[in-house]
Amino acid sequence: MKKTLIILFALLTLVAAGSLSYSQDNEIEEVVVTGSYLKSTPGDEALPVQVLDRNFIDGIGANSLSDVVANLAISSGAENQADSFTQGSTQGTANVNLRGLGLSSTLVLINGRRQTISGALANDGSVFVDTSSIPVSALERVEVLKEGATTTYGSDAVAGVVNFVLRENFDGLELTIGHQQVDDGGQRDNSLGFIWGKSNDDTHITLAGNFLDRSALNASERPSLVDNANSSLGSSFVSYGEATVDSGPYAGTYAPGQYIPNANCDSYSEGRSIGGILCGFAYGPRFNLVNAEKRMQVYGNVSHDLSNGIEVLGELGFSKNEVTDNPQSPSYPDLTFPVISATHPSNPIGVPLAWLGRPFAFGYPSPLAPRENDTFRASLSLSGTLDSGWRWDTAVTHSSNEYRAIQPDTIASRLRDAFAGRGGPGGDEYYDPFIPENNSQALYDYLSYNTDSKRTTDLTVLDGVMSGDLIALSSGEAVEIAIGAQIRREGYKAETDDLYEIKLDSNGVAIPVDLIFLGGISELDESRTGYSAFIEAKTPIADDIELTAALRYENLDSGSSVDPKLALRWQASDIVAIRASASTAFRQPSLSQINAQIVQLVDIQDYNADGTAKGGSAFRRVTQSGSSELRQRNQITLI
Repeated sequence: MKKTLIILFALLTLVAAGSLSYSQDNEIEEVVVTGSYLKSTPGDEALPVQVLDRNFIDGIGANSLSDVVANLAISSGAENQADSFTQGSTQGTANVNLRGLGLSSTLVLINGRRQTISGALANDGSVFVDTSSIPVSALERVEVLKEGATTTYGSDAVAGVVNFVLRENFDGLELTIGHQQVDDGGQRDNSLGFIWGKSNDDTHITLAGNFLDRSALNASERPSLVDNANSSLGSSFVSYGEATVDSGPYAGTYAPGQYIPNANCDSYSEGRSIGGILCGFAYGPRFNLVNAEKRMQVYGNVSHDLSNGIEVLGELGFSKNEVTDNPQSPSYPDLTFPVISATHPSNPIGVPLAWLGRPFAFGYPSPLAPRENDTFRASLSLSGTLDSGWRWDTAVTHSSNEYRAIQPDTIASRLRDAFAGRGGPGGDEYYDPFIPENNSQALYDYLSYNTDSKRTTDLTVLDGVMSGDLIALSSGEAVEIAIGAQIRREGYKAETDDLYEIKLDSNGVAIPVDLIFLGGISELDESRTGYSAFIEAKTPIADDIELTAALRYENLDSGSSVDPKLALRWQASDIVAIRASASTAFRQPSLSQINAQIVQLVDIQDYNADGTAKGGSAFRRVTQSGSSELRQRNQITLI
């Protein structure tokens, strides 16, 4: 599919390029195309559509779509600068979150067409369309529908719709060079953008692109922001018996169950004494607040008017985003809390000890967790007008995304062997949790591991719409109507290395992966097909009152749905318009929610009987399993 669309676009571009002999100015009338297939201007629409045009985009000096989304007052909770503290699973992506109802509840369109979701999953398992794939130089305007639009677009349009309309009628060449730098810390962004277009009477070509080179801003440059980024699991022990140590740094008497902090805790710059009973670890300075990143985004389109009045439009887009550094903690804490035997050569207490710590911690360099995020999109559409005046539009659109993540961890079985003196390449080394300097680099290399996972999504949509005047009214107005149908097929594929893959036992229960912290993902390769049809009508019911009604039927693998909508607009005066609408909306569960298994880390806090916190919080692995019993969730919206 991808190769076929690229070849078609290239042939269309070559034919069009050969026919260009001169350019002309094109005056564009602002027409809203979001929320209704009956086109209208922003002021006379019964639906609340906000438009951010090119003048606004240029006026805020936007270097990316994230800058534009940040200026949407109705968007709340979008993750446009994901980092290891907030959304470590989505770094190198961006999204929209209308009304703060969740990333999966906002439908994102490009030129009115659906786009595949990102292969990246938010920490809560949400799926979303990655807006970082769109070059801001190619953006004509943003149209935001501030209410549910299931009747028009189907699943996911619960909170509203954001439609990124890209430029088609640009003539000439425009270059944009940007540089910005923080005052303290040296972090900088260097960007280059361009758009070029040329046309004659029948054909127009547009090419646009943006390139970003971003350097990192480490948390150590803003220490006040990470003061609370401390873990109680640095290097501590819990005694399993009674013991008395006569001399040395661990001199004292110990009772069963007593916590014992590492005696050298205060000598480490990242060591944090917690109540004198635990040696914690200050992990905050290890991470970046802004990661080093390289982005390339390219978009092109070719439009051609055939002699019979049909317009052909071909679009092609590609983006490649790389998070190149992304430092992590030297290692995660070992949540299995292994037992150190009384005979361990470095055990100063002389009784078995439970270990609350990190295999690589104080003074050990941070490993890197790079991300790669590639998105492809192609669309071929035909549109025209019949002799009766009815307009028609049909298109096939294909998009895909591949998100790859490298994440370091420690192999649990090897660490257990090393506690018993069977560690290292030769199988004869002890891991020393008391004095980390005693551990060899060969042992560290033997214990460490980089997980490698890749999620790929794709979406192919075939849709068609016809619209026109159905009945002429005595007032001179007309009842407008639009009818359409859509077929869409989507796929989701998850791949990972053998050690990080979740496997099931004979009872279907997930087998813990051989890592001390990360929980793994399940491999899968699933797809599904959905069908839908809709009808929409708009009619004046008085000189200053307009009614819009719509109905959509959607047949999906997870069930079927019939969704109506009514919208009313009353022009109360020359400057006051009152709108009201009622509709139903639903969101189809994603393929990952239905089929995938993923192990997440949940922060659990124990409490005393009086409700006060008992000790500190601790991460525990929680397996989240997909279910084929999931069905779409419907809701009624009144605005």
